[in-house]
Amino acid sequence: MKELAELISLVNRNKVKRIDVIGSGYSRESKYKELYDLIALGKVRTDQEAAELIYPDKDQKTAKKYYNRLKRKLTERVLNTMFFIDTSSSKFNNLQKAYYHCHKKFAEIKILLGRGGRKTAIKLSEQTIKKTITFEFTDLTVNLAKTLKSHYGQWELNRRLFNKYKSIQNAYQEIYNHEILVEDNYTELVLLSKRQPQKVATKAKQIVTKLAPIKDSVDSLRFIQFYYYILLIRYNAENNQEMVIQICEEIISKFKESKKYKPSNLIALYLNESLPIIIAKRNYIQGESIAKQSLSLLTLHSNNWFVTNQQLIILYLHAKEYQKASDLYSQTISVKRFSSLQDSFLEPWKIIEGFIHYLHHLGKIKPLPKSHREFRLSRFVNDVPKFSREKRGANITIIIIQVLFLLQQKKYAVIIDKIDSLKSYCHRHLRRNDTFRSNCFIKMLLVLPKSNFNKTAAKRNAEHLISKLKSMPLEYSIQKSGIEYIPYEELWELALQSLDNKIIQLR
Repeated sequence: MKELAELISLVNRNKVKRIDVIGSGYSRESKYKELYDLIALGKVRTDQEAAELIYPDKDQKTAKKYYNRLKRKLTERVLNTMFFIDTSSSKFNNLQKAYYHCHKKFAEIKILLGRGGRKTAIKLSEQTIKKTITFEFTDLTVNLAKTLKSHYGQWELNRRLFNKYKSIQNAYQEIYNHEILVEDNYTELVLLSKRQPQKVATKAKQIVTKLAPIKDSVDSLRFIQFYYYILLIRYNAENNQEMVIQICEEIISKFKESKKYKPSNLIALYLNESLPIIIAKRNYIQGESIAKQSLSLLTLHSNNWFVTNQQLIILYLHAKEYQKASDLYSQTISVKRFSSLQDSFLEPWKIIEGFIHYLHHLGKIKPLPKSHREFRLSRFVNDVPKFSREKRGANITIIIIQVLFLLQQKKYAVIIDKIDSLKSYCHRHLRRNDTFRSNCFIKMLLVLPKSNFNKTAAKRNAEHLISKLKSMPLEYSIQKSGIEYIPYEELWELALQSLDNKIIQLR
C-alpha cells in the first residue's frame, strides 16, 4: 500500500490528467478508479481496508486475491503515467527540468534502438548528450557517447564523429569513475556510522586524505557534493561545529558562484546541515531565517521540504514559541502527501506529535493541535518501543514523553511500573556516550518516586544530575545524538510544574 500511495501522491502532486494516462477502460465505475480515489483521498491506509471496500460481497480470501491483482495492474498503469508528467512547469527548477527531460529521452532512445528506430535514436542521442554534458549527468553522457561512438564506428562509418564521441566517452568515463569512488567512500562511512560510530572520524579523515589530491582536478558537481558530505561526516564525528558551519558556507558559496546553474535543492540541504548547531547555540532568529530560506529553495511537499519544516518546529520548541510550533505542525501534517511518507520519515513526527500534545495538556498550546492520525493518549502512553541500537535515542525520547504525560495526569503508580524497567538500562549506559544527556534526564525522572513526587524534594535530589547534564551542554552533544526536541533542562522545569509539595507514598 505504501508504494502505491507514494506513486499516486506523485501523480496527483503533478496534476496529471488521469483520464489521459491511466489507460483504456478507465470508466467512472471502474475498479481502477475506485482504488485510485480511495488512496488519493486518504480513505484507506491498509490493503485489507481497501480490499474490503472494493469487494464487499466477496469472502476474505477471494477479496484478497482480486485486490492483489487489481493493485498490481493499477501500479503498472500509474508508473506509466510518470512519462506524462509535464516537467516544463514553473514549479521545477532548470536542473530538475533537465534531469527529467534527459532521463526520459534516454529511455526513448533505448526503446527506439531495440525496435529498429536507429535514425531517430541517433538524432535524439546527439541532441540529448549536449544537455547531459551541460548539466553534468555523467552516467547518461557516458552511455550516450558509447551509443554514438558505436553507431559512427559500425553503422554509419564516420571517423571524425567516431573519434569525437570516443573522446567524450573516455573523458566522462574517468569523471564517472571518480564519482563512483567518492560515493562508495561516502556510503562506507554511512554504514560504519551505524555499526561502529567510534571509528567514523578516523575513517573519514583517511578518506579525505586519499581524495584530496584529485579533488581540484575533477570537474563534477556530484563529486564535489559527496566530497563535502564526507567532510561534514568527519567534522560532525569530531564535534567540530565551527568547521561544520565553515564547510556548509564554503559549499553553498561554490554552488551560488557556479556559472552553469545553481542547484537550489543542494543549497537547501547544506543550509539545513547547519541548523542543529544554530538551534543549540540559541541563535533562533538566524535559524528561522535559514530554515525559511531553505524552504523557499525546495520543491513544495518534497521529502526535504518535510524535513526542513520538522527542524523549524524543533527551533520553535527550543525558543518556547510553542504556539508557532503547533501551528506549523498542524499545517505540515495536513498536506495530503504526508500520509504516504516512508516510515523512516514519519518516525520523528511521532515524537513531535507527542511533545505538541503534551504541551497542549499543560496549557501551553491552544487550540487542540491537529494530528496526522487520531491522537490517543492511552495508546501513546502504552506503546512501548524496542531498544534497537539504531533507534535507541528515538525510543528513549518516546519513553520520556510517556512518563511526562503520566506525571501530568498524576498516575504515579503507572510511572513507577514504567521507569523501574529503565533502571538497569540507565546503569549500563549512563556515561559520556551518544545518549549521555538522555540517560541523565531519565535518571532525573527516576528521582521522582524516591522523592515521593514532592516538588521540593525532587529538585533537591536531582541537583547532582542537573550538574551532570550541564557538564555536557546541548551544543556539544548534538553531533552524536542529534538535537533534542525540547532541551532537557526545559523539560525538567515542565515536569516540575506537574508536581506540588504533597508527599505521595505508594510503597
